[in-house]
Amino acid sequence: MRKNAVVILFFLVLTFIFLPKIFLMTHLPITPGLGGSDITDLNFPYRHLLSKSLKNLEIPVWSDLIWCGYPLHAEGQGGFFYPPNILIFSVLPSDIGFNLSIILNFVLCGFFGFLFFGEIGLKKQTAVFSSALFSFSGFFFCHIQHLNMLNSVIWFPLIFYFIEKFLKSGNYKNTVGAGVLFGVQILAGFPQFAYYTLIFSFLYLFLNQRQKLVERITAFSIFLLVGLGISAVQWLPTLELVNFTARKVGFAKDPARWWWSYNFSDLITWIFPFKFGSPFDNSFNKPHSIFIENSFYIGKIAFVVGLIGLFSKFRKHIFFALTIFLTFIIALSSSLGITNFLDIIPGFEQFRLHQRLLVFAVFSLSLFFGIVIDKWKNNFVKYLFFGLVAAELFYFANKQNAFYKRDEWLSSPPIIDFLKNDKCLYRVWSVNSYNSAVSSAKGFSGDLKPFYNYRNFLQPNSNMM
Repeated sequence: MRKNAVVILFFLVLTFIFLPKIFLMTHLPITPGLGGSDITDLNFPYRHLLSKSLKNLEIPVWSDLIWCGYPLHAEGQGGFFYPPNILIFSVLPSDIGFNLSIILNFVLCGFFGFLFFGEIGLKKQTAVFSSALFSFSGFFFCHIQHLNMLNSVIWFPLIFYFIEKFLKSGNYKNTVGAGVLFGVQILAGFPQFAYYTLIFSFLYLFLNQRQKLVERITAFSIFLLVGLGISAVQWLPTLELVNFTARKVGFAKDPARWWWSYNFSDLITWIFPFKFGSPFDNSFNKPHSIFIENSFYIGKIAFVVGLIGLFSKFRKHIFFALTIFLTFIIALSSSLGITNFLDIIPGFEQFRLHQRLLVFAVFSLSLFFGIVIDKWKNNFVKYLFFGLVAAELFYFANKQNAFYKRDEWLSSPPIIDFLKNDKCLYRVWSVNSYNSAVSSAKGFSGDLKPFYNYRNFLQPNSNMM
């Protein structure tokens, strides 16, 4: 336990180094996205309402504060029954809780990865390095604005940990533990990654033959039933809501599936992440592409070492080698012309931006990176090497998010007082106004005042605040 506490402390320190403004609670992230910010327009308003509701011993199943009333809980992205959300937002103010959620994601992901990498044979020191490479990779910093996504992603290393323990011992209590965590992952409010975790957990169980087939079938059944049972409070109302939305028929014919797809030209970004520019200075210029959705940077050094580990040790870790191969094939499915074939898989057409599952490739490459350096006898070289990798990741991470002073951002915009006295029955709307703010702020490398002033446009979900 004491050794684990040191590991947790290490990831806390690393989070402070990478995200000091979040860690010290002086700022809030306001990172711009495509036509808006999923922080300021979605994730923060949802959690602000959750915080207010929990303090009144309520769950915001429905809200009359947006549209003509909206089933917030069934929509799912608020994660209103996600245990960490309940613990954090029932006690803390929404702004402090939001930042703490981000910190918790990095620390827990690092610790969970450490447990798994240690379980499959890496030395403690190397397990820490591999897990840090994964949890502080470009994917996580690109998706800070998608808090519900990160809330979901962080659990799969711990689920794999319990599956690995089952494969070693045959003890079904480990599959119960994995099932509980799968339920928590569903409650996080991002079903796409719960879906991916289900698929790769199935493959992990059935490609490993250390237990008899009937025992693996039993284990997977327990895992699935426990997970679905715990999370039924979320997926049942969501499933009902889907029948009243476009997702009822899936995304098979949605142009966004190829419009924002991952293609062969994106592979270069594993080495040169800013090859096509960067949202940081508004220079990203790749057509039909979203920077954050196609970025999985782990640093040049770690990527090369990870590939060396992959090609030299793939026979010993065939599941993770296969994971890398499968995730790249699926990510490139539009370019390869196999999307229609993949849609045969139940549930696949319900999601878009399938390149997101390359985070499993990042995880696997982090393992192969660790396998290589685990053999090195000189600890000084290991620490130096990890320092260089961390420096590459820090440079990338430092250009992925915008932060604004917390107290200023939470103040009421001037438009509030104006609207209280305005009795007119019409409004004037400026088309493409958010992109104008992005342009004025030079992405988010310049003065962020345009985003602060943009609050006067009162995006729909901001009414919940």
